Amino acid sequence: MVRIETAVVGIESGQIAELQPGDYLRVAVHDTGSGMDAATIARAFEPSFTTKSPGRGTGLGLSQVYGFTRQSGGTTTVESVPGEGPTVTLFLPRAPDSERVIALAVPTADADRGPALRVLLAEDDGQVAELVEAMLRDLGHEVTLSENADAALAALHTGGSFDLLLTDLIMPGDKSGVDLAREAVALRSDLPVILSSGYTGDVLSAVDDTPWPLLRKPYGAEQLARVIAEVTVQA
Repeated sequence: MVRIETAVVGIESGQIAELQPGDYLRVAVHDTGSGMDAATIARAFEPSFTTKSPGRGTGLGLSQVYGFTRQSGGTTTVESVPGEGPTVTLFLPRAPDSERVIALAVPTADADRGPALRVLLAEDDGQVAELVEAMLRDLGHEVTLSENADAALAALHTGGSFDLLLTDLIMPGDKSGVDLAREAVALRSDLPVILSSGYTGDVLSAVDDTPWPLLRKPYGAEQLARVIAEVTVQA
């Protein structure tokens, strides 16, 4: 069972380490799971950290939530003990009334998003793929989703006309995202590429000798739009 509570709260200086004093929207999500011990809570927001068995989870859920709240000027906290379901709380800064009126009255211009692109998205994790596809479509782009490198290459070989390849670094099968990018560029030398990963450490050494930018998970729509603009301008 999941219970969600919302409230506007005032945060004082030093009350929560990562927050400036002010008013925040607090969104608390409680569930009836098995809970977390202190060691698990300490790593809960690390990209790719998960207590689930292989193939059952990516460890990106809470890290993406944390990244979203931090990019928004807030933070996320976890409270739990073994045997009792955790409470994950999002704190989002509350905009002054004047700023909220301006935001509603002046929508973001389409020109800020850049031209609409045909994006080939290679992502094997269904939840991440759904999230990234939604962000791309919200930015005005068309998306073709492939679950692995071979499927993405098949889309290119069958005449798919794409303006951008966005691929996860670690892919199922015998081809990585770097392998996919190299073969894609061999087919289309002018194809812009963005690599993406939530991993850290030695895994990322695969991108050291590549010319393509690495977009670190979790990321938001604004960061995604900025990197897309950079690679398509260069192309």
